[in-house]
Amino acid sequence: MSQRSLVAALLLAAIAAAPADPTGWQDEVLVAAGSRVSSRTGLAISTSSGAIHVAGATSQCPQDCNFPWYCRSLDGGLSWSTAVVIAGGPIVWNDNAIALEARGGTVTALAPCQQTIYRDVSTDNGAKWQGSGSMGQGSRPALTSLFGSRYAVWDDDRYGAESTEIFFKRSPDGGSTWSPPPGQGVPPDNAMRLTYLPGRSEEADICTELPITQEAPPPLGGFIVVVWADNCPGGPSADFDLRTNWSGTGGESWFYGTSGRPVLATGGDSRYPAIDCYEAVYPWTLHLVWQEGGNSICYTRSTDRGASWDSLQWIGTGYHPDVVADQYGVHVVWWTHGMYTDVIKYRRSTDFGTNWDREVQLTSLQPSRIYSDSRWPKITADLQGRHVVFGDSREAGDALAVWYKQNPNVHRAGGGQSAGVVAAEPASVAVWPNPTSGPVFIHLSRTLGEGVSVVAFDAQGRVVKRLICSGSEARWDGRDESGRRLAAGVYYLRPEGLDSGARTQVLVLR
Repeated sequence: MSQRSLVAALLLAAIAAAPADPTGWQDEVLVAAGSRVSSRTGLAISTSSGAIHVAGATSQCPQDCNFPWYCRSLDGGLSWSTAVVIAGGPIVWNDNAIALEARGGTVTALAPCQQTIYRDVSTDNGAKWQGSGSMGQGSRPALTSLFGSRYAVWDDDRYGAESTEIFFKRSPDGGSTWSPPPGQGVPPDNAMRLTYLPGRSEEADICTELPITQEAPPPLGGFIVVVWADNCPGGPSADFDLRTNWSGTGGESWFYGTSGRPVLATGGDSRYPAIDCYEAVYPWTLHLVWQEGGNSICYTRSTDRGASWDSLQWIGTGYHPDVVADQYGVHVVWWTHGMYTDVIKYRRSTDFGTNWDREVQLTSLQPSRIYSDSRWPKITADLQGRHVVFGDSREAGDALAVWYKQNPNVHRAGGGQSAGVVAAEPASVAVWPNPTSGPVFIHLSRTLGEGVSVVAFDAQGRVVKRLICSGSEARWDGRDESGRRLAAGVYYLRPEGLDSGARTQVLVLR
């Protein structure tokens, strides 16, 4: 028997002996013929309005797919649309990057081509795209959203190869037009420069946080948080550390100035950060993962918006992690070298970063996967569950074809080994400022999805206003259905048409 045949026989034996996956992850599905990925930043996933959106970028495929591409699923990931070209021109070797954000039926994509970042927007949930236009100079963009606005960060070496900096722009219309805060743009693309540090600032990620607690609200109703890797003071031998910064003014000012705040002094090389928060459970709390010292996947948590951080936690061995937080906890994915192939790994913390369930291998051995590699995972979460996309070589050779896996919203007690099921978090509404004499921002917990109506009623139980939340968010000016301003007093907001366990929020109008 040849060595290759012996390896195959051993793998098939391992498959036969392996128990069924107890964690609830479903089998992977090929996203689209021709979909390819060849780098950590070359794949993105988002969800909105009942659709799963996936986009990618690679230079390692035939010329007809050598462009940023997009496809979607409208049936929970079972089938996918044909990949279409979006956002910019042909991908070259160092342009393997894309960012994607979907909210309220508007889908925004950013992709670089030869140091120009192009934007593209769909306002009908991915059915049609407007066409690309440039919005910045640089590479490796990251996107987030808040109340219909989009916020983007990226890195660029316009000041020299060893002087890479982080830049920022915002869009008030879902990504069609972009600009810096007034008077803060720098040439050549009129972007706001976030970092003024010696050395290289790069690999930025961004998220938004809503102030569920009754703190003084920011003007736009939420906070923007940025994290990046930085090798200050620079030089070829300098290790990278992580830094973070946040803004409560829509990016006009940043709490830690132009240098940010160090996360943790690890003594090693900290790269490829990813950040998320889930403020409906733990306000002000940030969840951060990164690759440390070559091949360690690490996690830390901040409960004060980055002023301090918990001790480093080792999650696993591997490369290029991604993180998402939802009502069930914190979820981390990464890829690592298996016995014969590269595989995707996953871990979950149901208490939001204190303790962690056992490691799970998502790309389990199957006869069709012998000698195929899985890399570059991305994860997101919504009403339906956790969604992961990754590249796998079984269909594409050196450029990995894109596959999708889902973990439906069923939380199994005991790390998935028990048959017991924990009920989902009750539906809830958060409002701020509260009390208020002006407009109020409304946020639905992620368990509800999008397009849900919220009913406002007075102390006598009379309905005064119904609001449709776009992207789980809404803004109310305190007027009733006829447009008249409501009298000062106590009012109540509650999700409409949901289970009886939905929580009612008290709102005081002055």
